[in-house]
Amino acid sequence: MQHRTQENFDEAILVYQSAMDQPVANPQKRFECAEAHMRFLTDNPQFCTLAASLSAHSRVVDALPELVWFGHSVQRRFEDSAQVGKLVNSAVYVAIESGELRQAVRWLEAGRSLIWTQIASLLGPMDDLEECHPDAANELREARQRLQQLGTAAQIGMHAPTAVVRRPAHSDPTTPRHYVLPIETASDHYQRAAIGYDALLKKIRSLAGFQDFMRPKQLTDLVASPAFRRLSATAVVFINVAEASCDALALSKDGSVKLVQLPALSLKRAEKLRSLWTVHVGLRRGHRRGEMPRAVVRNRHIHSIYVRILSLLWSWVVHPILQELGLITEPSGEPSSHIVWCPTGPLTQLPLHAAGNYNQREPRLRVFDFVMSSYTPSLSALLRCLGKDVSGTLPRMLVVAQSYTPRLGSAPLPCVRDETNRLRAIMPGEGHEFFEDEQASVEPTLAAIKQHSWVHFACHGSQNAKDPTLTAIELHDKPLTLGTLIHNVSENAELAFLSACETAVGDEKIPEESAHLAAGMLAVGFKGVVATMWSIQDQDAPIIVEAFYKKLLELRASGDMPLGHTGAARALHHATMVLKDKVGEGNFERWVPFVHFGV
Repeated sequence: MQHRTQENFDEAILVYQSAMDQPVANPQKRFECAEAHMRFLTDNPQFCTLAASLSAHSRVVDALPELVWFGHSVQRRFEDSAQVGKLVNSAVYVAIESGELRQAVRWLEAGRSLIWTQIASLLGPMDDLEECHPDAANELREARQRLQQLGTAAQIGMHAPTAVVRRPAHSDPTTPRHYVLPIETASDHYQRAAIGYDALLKKIRSLAGFQDFMRPKQLTDLVASPAFRRLSATAVVFINVAEASCDALALSKDGSVKLVQLPALSLKRAEKLRSLWTVHVGLRRGHRRGEMPRAVVRNRHIHSIYVRILSLLWSWVVHPILQELGLITEPSGEPSSHIVWCPTGPLTQLPLHAAGNYNQREPRLRVFDFVMSSYTPSLSALLRCLGKDVSGTLPRMLVVAQSYTPRLGSAPLPCVRDETNRLRAIMPGEGHEFFEDEQASVEPTLAAIKQHSWVHFACHGSQNAKDPTLTAIELHDKPLTLGTLIHNVSENAELAFLSACETAVGDEKIPEESAHLAAGMLAVGFKGVVATMWSIQDQDAPIIVEAFYKKLLELRASGDMPLGHTGAARALHHATMVLKDKVGEGNFERWVPFVHFGV
């Protein structure tokens, strides 16, 4: 088309919209059509209005649940989700340009942690449905249980000749306790169950007052929820990294959204920072706890890379945000302000909580002097954590410790013994359990987890990028996977401390999915998780663990903790400062990796 006109443009838009609205179209094809629609708008800015662009991006976001369908395997869903990250970031940019800040936050939320949200949805409460329509609630409960059961079967079917499924509790008791499905039918059974589940949700949504049952909530509804009213953080800060622009959206306790433009940051710069981090600092990745080569740790070049990255994170990202929120004040002891970070794209793998102008002597500006930092995979994940009460009494703790795991062939962790001894000395009262070395096998650990609100793992961890439900804590006999934990966590699960390696490291191909152990622990029911961004030195774990739990117990005894909070954010902030002061601020690799997720 050599001479394009507004009429030609409008006709093309109608064709795209008609194609996307075909109900029988393959979701993948509809999504590809939505992508082409957006490219067409981008290529013809002279004809495109902001309203048209907003509408086109809205269709992309609305198509996400169909593309990343619950009925596909977890691995397939993670593969599909890899397509959506940059498109969602683009949609958020358009919403910001249109002045629709609340829509921008809603779209950010809709495009994040899709798989964890799906998993968590099978565990969520349904009190209103139970009260108004008990039969429908019971039917939904059974459908959820079947999905969980068959989902495990389909997952096993991908890795073994057969898929073993437990006999449903309500089935004929004379049938075998387990039955075996051939590989080719395990995923088929799961997909049929997912189709039935979708049909049941549609039926429930036809009931009066339940039109939006289990749909993603509008931001207005989220901030009006009892869980949001419990939020004690100064702000939840979303950072959108898009091709056209980079911006932060700060959601305050009063529900208002503030835009903070980040003109110095670009997608290319963010990708370069992540690359620099992965190539140089990331030399520690791939090592287990206690396996960081001292030659690498002491490398001056690596130290200068740390300084450069943390300083650029400060000047490009963190300082403008804190400045706009009025949080750059004269430091006076432990900060009272608290930021929950929810970054996107390359920033998900960078330590915002340690940003600072380390390349300058004066003025001394460090993020931790002004705010405490936490992270969340999404706003919904944070509100799920806040929706659960915290026990008023001291929780019972389970400690699972592996000083040596022969089957892994990894180096021993002599300081694990010191870590557990300190925990024994710190934790008052009775009811705490310690599983060490040979005792720390999967079956007894699973049985004990159901009885404890706090769980502390001092051992190795392993990531599975293809299927994060297979990400695991490495126990004596075999891995304890997230997929197994989903069905075995205590109803009162509160705090998980992962004193292991790389438990908060996601996959850079799907940064919005938070495909790591820390996010998974939130999804299966824990309110707060302490994890690590890379391998830690074995001798540092006892120091930070002792300081953390002492501070946590002090906070609980004071009665000064906000309702629904664990106190873990403040306790970890304190413990990290203790470790930093002991090893020296310049030893970034030793105190920076520790992070807090949730509340």
